[in-house]
Amino acid sequence: AQIMEIGINSPEATRTCGEKLALKFPLLSERGKKVSKAYAVLSSLGLPSRPTFVIDAHGVIRQIDRGGRAMAPASAKQACNLLMPSSS
Repeated sequence: AQIMEIGINSPEATRTCGEKLALKFPLLSERGKKVSKAYAVLSSLGLPSRPTFVIDAHGVIRQIDRGGRAMAPASAKQACNLLMPSSS
């Protein structure tokens, strides 16, 4: 499983944010908002609502978190654990 963030800020702003927060996963910048539009996460003002999507290796959305839970790094890690094969 892989955690990554896709944002609409410039690459420079995205990189600065990741450095300030000491994030250990990829941060992607998509100024054209194509991904945000495809996942229907833009508000009427064109700003993203910042949900977390758990997408499996086959591209199937397995879970969507919204609101505060979506913004918590621990929630993203838990979501990725849903996709990890069990060791039992």
